[in-house]
Amino acid sequence: MSYPLAEPAELAALVPQLIEFRPDDRHVVIFGFGDREDDQFVTFDISPTNTEESQHFSEQAANTLQIIGRYDCHPNMITIASYGEHGKARAHAVEDGLRTQLDAGQNPSIIQLHIDLAAQTVETYLPNLDEWTLPEPIKSERVDAVGALLGSSPAASLDDAKNAYEHTGISVWQPLPAAEIDAINNQKHVDRGTEALSILDRLATPGEHPRDTDYPRLAALMDSSTLIRDLVITHDTASRPQAEVLRQAFLACPPEYVGLLGAVGGIKHYTAGDVIGGKQLALQVPPNHPDASIAGMVSTAVEAGFPPHKLQDLLNNVNAGLGTTLREADLLADRNKTKRANFPETGRTTNQASPQQPGTTTQQSSKEKDAGNEK
Repeated sequence: MSYPLAEPAELAALVPQLIEFRPDDRHVVIFGFGDREDDQFVTFDISPTNTEESQHFSEQAANTLQIIGRYDCHPNMITIASYGEHGKARAHAVEDGLRTQLDAGQNPSIIQLHIDLAAQTVETYLPNLDEWTLPEPIKSERVDAVGALLGSSPAASLDDAKNAYEHTGISVWQPLPAAEIDAINNQKHVDRGTEALSILDRLATPGEHPRDTDYPRLAALMDSSTLIRDLVITHDTASRPQAEVLRQAFLACPPEYVGLLGAVGGIKHYTAGDVIGGKQLALQVPPNHPDASIAGMVSTAVEAGFPPHKLQDLLNNVNAGLGTTLREADLLADRNKTKRANFPETGRTTNQASPQQPGTTTQQSSKEKDAGNEK
């Protein structure tokens, strides 16, 4: 969804909601805008405090422009928002560095803003006159309405925003008993997927509260098969309430589910537009975890400035074929059961590994690595 903003003051008013925290004099925020929704991005970093750091930040911003250009995203206007006593000088330094880094074919117009969130005013740099406008109020008639559509309450600081996604270190809920996990693993994929989405959709409904078994069953269902995990990831990718369900499940989950819920919650938050939350959850996934590749996808997307709605498009395409893949996995499992019944193995011992489906690995005992869906 696109939110066209007519005046720099409107953008200035919405910066905290767009980046999900209230920036201060440490930050510089860069927005890219184009004629299409695809041509939009936002990136922010700690404010450069000297020429060398300004150059580094400019290189990062230019790299973001080049990367998103590979995905047919071509913003033609860049807005640099700065804060604090030295913000104006930093905005100048960032623009100078950015222009030296752009390719010959890139010539976006660049607007510098200096924002005072305490006074709720913004100044705009006028390059032709080499001066800044007088402070003007950053509120407008449309800001509250657009802010309501965005539906986020910005944190007081970047640290506060990050802390909201940190695992508490306490396990409030516990995994299902082994017998119940075994029963889930023996269910058809279609039935597992139906139950997982039912729990997710119900908990995402306003006013609903998790039952004692909701988080344990949702985690066990996703852990039982990469197909069920992917079904949850690709289901309603723009839904912030669903992403919030995964965050709440993650915050106080038992250690064995930190990687799974961090990875799935991270990508759900990112595709729902919560860039900070997506990255923070992904960073908590252990690097050797089977789902680390999903967490890496989130981190790469954040660093590249890859627009969340473009990742939504990719995952929606995956979701379109998952129903068929689930049914095929069940047919394959049924054929294997019939084959084992007709041709039982002889000399089998109790510690012998059970037959594996194609593409299965022994790295994770509970989660099936379904053929054609490996990470």
